[in-house]
Amino acid sequence: MDGVSYSRGFRRSTGVLSGIRILLVADREEGQGLAAILHLAGAEVLSLTEPKRVLEMLEHAHANVLVVDRSMRTVDGRSVVDAVRGAGASWSTTPVVGLLACGGRTEMTPTRVEAELPMTALPSELIRAVAEIAQRRGR
Repeated sequence: MDGVSYSRGFRRSTGVLSGIRILLVADREEGQGLAAILHLAGAEVLSLTEPKRVLEMLEHAHANVLVVDRSMRTVDGRSVVDAVRGAGASWSTTPVVGLLACGGRTEMTPTRVEAELPMTALPSELIRAVAEIAQRRGR
C-alpha cells in the first residue's frame, strides 16, 4: 500500500516493547528512523506517511499506541489526533504520543495525548514513553 510500511521480520521478542503494536504517523524522513528505533526495541510498527489514512489503519491495525508527528507538512498532527478522538470507535481511545518539531509545546490538551516529546528526543525517551503508556493501558 502506498504510504504504509510495516516492520516485521527481525522482530525482537525480548525487547522492552515486545508485544506492542504502534501506528506511527509521520510524513518526514525522521519517521523512518523512529520506526526503526521502535522496531529494534521489539515493537511491531505500522508507519503511515499519509495522515489521511489514520482512521482506516486504526480500524485494522489494532495498535496499542499511536505516535503522531505534530509538525507534518501536509496535515497538522493535532487534527489527526482530533479525528481519532472524535471518531467514536473502539480505537478512539488509543493512547497517543505527540512528537514536536523543535521541542516546543503544542495546543494538544492532556485529554488528547498521553505524552509529548520533541522529535529530537533520545531513543530511550521515546521507548520509555511508549512502554509506560502501553503498560498503563494493559498493552
